[in-house]
Amino acid sequence: MEEWDEAVIIAADELTPFVVSGFYAFQALSASRCRPYDISRGRHQPGGSSCGYEDQ
Repeated sequence: MEEWDEAVIIAADELTPFVVSGFYAFQALSASRCRPYDISRGRHQPGGSSCGYEDQ
């Protein structure tokens, strides 16, 4: 396995009307703003994305 000195990792979700309607049907959408890393975020909040970068 190869080792890297630097890495950039990016992740995202595609929000289509079909995906949103599925969460809506299960009444799983949050009414508040997106806070993907907050422990008190409430229900699921689709559309959250993350990015990480480490330079040593």
